[in-house]
Amino acid sequence: MYGDQATALVHHLYKSSSLPPYKEDAVRQVVQEIDQLYAQLVQLLEKANNDLSDPRIGGTAIFFHRVILRNKRCVLAYLLHRFYRLRDSRYLVMDDRIEENLSASEQELLTNYEQLVATYSDKVQIDISSSLYPPRALYLEVKVLKDCGTIMTENGPVHLRKDTLHYLKRTDIELLIQQGYLLPTS
Repeated sequence: MYGDQATALVHHLYKSSSLPPYKEDAVRQVVQEIDQLYAQLVQLLEKANNDLSDPRIGGTAIFFHRVILRNKRCVLAYLLHRFYRLRDSRYLVMDDRIEENLSASEQELLTNYEQLVATYSDKVQIDISSSLYPPRALYLEVKVLKDCGTIMTENGPVHLRKDTLHYLKRTDIELLIQQGYLLPTS
């Protein structure tokens, strides 16, 4: 049935809590269906000499046109929702599984987006990757998930070994939390 593949594409994305693998074949099939429907629509209109006064021809033309628009909306919703999840994942801990699920163009988009944000941050001299809301506490208790080595804080060096707990100033460890090295416990 027309539009089933496009609907399945959107449902697959909304059912998953994380970013599922990019379905290139499904997107390609929807685009091919759009091309086929457009060719049928043009052929129908050429046969009727663009005269839509016959209800069967007019109804069929409207049906083809609506299915084309619906398929386009579904593909664009799929791509836009994936972009939003990618953009939002930049500010969260980037999971290795997310990177595996990206298409080549999405990986390039994410790289370019990160470069654009970094360039903007440098020009305005504000770290826009940090939280927009003020912190509840200046210090955080964190658990070390991966060995980080020694970091320099305002109070001196701190050695971060796996499975150790530390009480550190938020500004000293925000980047390590975003990168997935530390996990806030409080």
